[in-house]
Amino acid sequence: MKALSRRIISAIIIIAAMSFLGCSITFIVSKFSPPSWILGSWTDASAKTSFVFTSSDIILSSSGITSYYSQTYVDSTVTDEATLIQYKITVTEADDTEIYRFDMVTSEILNYYVTLNDKTTGPKVLYKH
Repeated sequence: MKALSRRIISAIIIIAAMSFLGCSITFIVSKFSPPSWILGSWTDASAKTSFVFTSSDIILSSSGITSYYSQTYVDSTVTDEATLIQYKITVTEADDTEIYRFDMVTSEILNYYVTLNDKTTGPKVLYKH
């Protein structure tokens, strides 16, 4: 009980000190929650494009540029939907809508589609690492 009381008092002191010093505490809630079947690294046949799916983010690397979806779309409206064979992300910014869709072909192969303002490209085949 004493240990718990000390932790609570310590937390209160830290929060009060941060408030006094003008520091802010930011809680980040991820907009992305990929399903377990897609977690891990996926790459196209040319190895030029890769995705890493974590439990709370999607990391895209292409042509030497890396993009973390959680940072790229921080100010966007994002919905993600998952089934046993599909993961779909819809991003809305102003009047633009982007849809990223990943369809499981096998446990080692995905088909990847991108829809920008009602125009779909794909599939691009991704292979699990």
